[in-house]
Amino acid sequence: MFELIIGNWKILFITAFVWLLVSRGIIPILRMVDRKIWRGKKEKFLRNWYVRNAIFVFKYLVLLGMIVALIDLQKKFGFINLGEEKNSLSLVIAILTMYGILYTFIQFMTGYADQKENDKHWGESTIVFPLTRNSEFVFFHSRHFKFLLLYCAVFPLVNLDGISLTGGLMQALWVVSMTIVYVLYLFLFTKSLFIMKHVFSMQKSPDMRTKRKIEREKLEEYEILFEYSYREKNDYFVDVLFKDVMSIGDSERKDMFKDVFTETLCSFSEIQYEKIDRQRNRNPTKSKETNGESYSLFRRFSRLYVSENLKKLDLNFDELLSMYRLTEKVLYNEVDLETNGDHSKLMIRLVDMYTNGQGYFEECTYYQVPQVIWDQVQSNADVLALHSFVETKEASRIDHEVLNEEAKSRLELLVQSENKYIWKLLDQSKEYLEEFKRGRYLFNQRSHESVKNNIYKYILSLEFTDENKAYIEVLMDVLDYKYRVAIVFYIMLYPSETDFIKKQQDILFFRYLLNKFNGNQQISDSEVKEFVLRKIGNSTSHHRIDQDLLEWIFDNLETRSTDVRLIQTCLDWHDFSYAKLLMFKFIFNENLYCYPDFSELANADVEQFPKRDWRVACLKDMLQTPSLLKEEFYWKHAMKLAEHVRKTSTPVDFYSEDDFRLYCMDLFFEMSEVQFLKLLQETRYLRRGIIEFLVLKLDKAAYDYLITNDWLSKEFARRLTQIIYQENLDIESYVNYLAERANEVLVDSPVPQLKKDKIVRKLTQLIIE
Repeated sequence: MFELIIGNWKILFITAFVWLLVSRGIIPILRMVDRKIWRGKKEKFLRNWYVRNAIFVFKYLVLLGMIVALIDLQKKFGFINLGEEKNSLSLVIAILTMYGILYTFIQFMTGYADQKENDKHWGESTIVFPLTRNSEFVFFHSRHFKFLLLYCAVFPLVNLDGISLTGGLMQALWVVSMTIVYVLYLFLFTKSLFIMKHVFSMQKSPDMRTKRKIEREKLEEYEILFEYSYREKNDYFVDVLFKDVMSIGDSERKDMFKDVFTETLCSFSEIQYEKIDRQRNRNPTKSKETNGESYSLFRRFSRLYVSENLKKLDLNFDELLSMYRLTEKVLYNEVDLETNGDHSKLMIRLVDMYTNGQGYFEECTYYQVPQVIWDQVQSNADVLALHSFVETKEASRIDHEVLNEEAKSRLELLVQSENKYIWKLLDQSKEYLEEFKRGRYLFNQRSHESVKNNIYKYILSLEFTDENKAYIEVLMDVLDYKYRVAIVFYIMLYPSETDFIKKQQDILFFRYLLNKFNGNQQISDSEVKEFVLRKIGNSTSHHRIDQDLLEWIFDNLETRSTDVRLIQTCLDWHDFSYAKLLMFKFIFNENLYCYPDFSELANADVEQFPKRDWRVACLKDMLQTPSLLKEEFYWKHAMKLAEHVRKTSTPVDFYSEDDFRLYCMDLFFEMSEVQFLKLLQETRYLRRGIIEFLVLKLDKAAYDYLITNDWLSKEFARRLTQIIYQENLDIESYVNYLAERANEVLVDSPVPQLKKDKIVRKLTQLIIE
């Protein structure tokens, strides 16, 4: 071996010189050029299928050319000296021994790496990776090397003295082959020392350089896979990616998927932009011939977002939103390529791609955010980030003014999709109400009119729970005054329906919402009136609200009249009443007139349903929202109406009511012994309301007749006992129940405890004793 080295010192010197020149001179210069000029372009260039095949063929030609040149030089000059020919077999044995040593070393390193889980990165061992990617080791495992090694081992055993046709070719080939194997071993031993050093250094700190090399190689492989899936219109890229990701440790799984997916789609989108630029510059009017690439991409991305594997990765909101941005950009670019930027064609193709169903069941999902993203929304910041992207999606670039008729019909589907998204967003953001109060809400008064229109409809659909009312306050801050007025009018005039009846009773909340507005608009502004008439008039509800009624309410909001004409007009409108007119006045007028005068009103002149007094109906409507009776405007109206009833009513109109609070609203209403006796004789008039009203009067001396008059007391006790049985309460609890209900309408002072104690004692004496 020593003689071999001495005999070929020139070759070794030249090899070392060339190696130093390449490693210390040429390679650093090429890396600088790559980093500053060629980076990015090189990757795209080398990924080209034709370029890859050309490089593959070129490598074989270069290798073959080098071997032929060396053989020719050896034949002519014999510059390679392997010693005496009789030692050739010993050289072969030495070469084979070294092969076994190197092979054993590689097997050892591979086995060692398999036992070390902490050196894995993206499923690749940072120990094995240099062995499998290093050019010397790659050649060591190649068929070409095995051929050279086989030729080196067999040639000394063959006698070619009698064959003159080769002209020394076989001998020269053997010498060259032995030299190549020897030089390769030299490099392999050198690399082995570096690898061992690398293994020992990894115990102290991770090899970031090798990890970056692994990442670059993996990314290049996946980019090629994505392009293949794109051409073949299949899910091969996603399937392979999930398979690889799920096979590695949990700690790297998410990062690998995120980086591969992001880099692959970013690279693909850059290719798309280059194609778009070339298309615009080459032929601005000609569209790309398509074979359904955009539809295929859309289906693949749709399946990706409902994949169970994606859920298992447990990506957070920001990571999923980043994915969503990329997929939407890629899809839009693909459609843009297919339509060459023609806005009408672009709108048609884009909406058709996102639309499922046919005929009346068509639904565009362009603004439909994948559920996996909604599930990861955790805060107000997430809601803001999501909406910030969705409201600036690529479709917003399309100029609606230049669309043809067919494209405009697609635009309607797109708008429906956006409306559905806004409702979903409003539902989702309700969960972060407290954050909105401390921070910023995603909409404001500068928001687009379509957003305000959706908020208007959304508020109308909400139940008035405490939580929803707090949210409505936030939403109302987005709306102009005219929208607020329209909401109140719509709810207050909506025909009888359980949900809306409950809303109509929340008058104080409506008044608060209207008074909270800080703008310059007022209910008397013609712009407000016109907007409300148009908004409610164009409503798609199956319950139409009379436009004339709306105008009449606007015209009479500030009137102080209580004459027959006003009352009669209120009664003539369907589903309207004087009580409802009072509600509108209370909601919209800040300076309320609190002194109604019914003294000149002749009730007989008012046309109304038989056995239904409009005044009693008005008082009963007020009782639907007893909290209103604490307001001066309401309780003064209630007292005046009750007084008017008391002075002009007949028993059939007033006494036959079940709610005793109706009588408590009139502070001067009394029931004498004679009146009570007449009511008992006309049993059809006496109802529960009068009985319970009398219970709360038992502490007064004027009502001792209910105790002292034997017949009256028995009849009173009998009827009262039936009521208490129905309530399933003891006497004290029943009295407390009546007192609580009476306190809802009493404006002076609540029922005192002493009064309740006296009533309980008298009722106990009357019913039990």
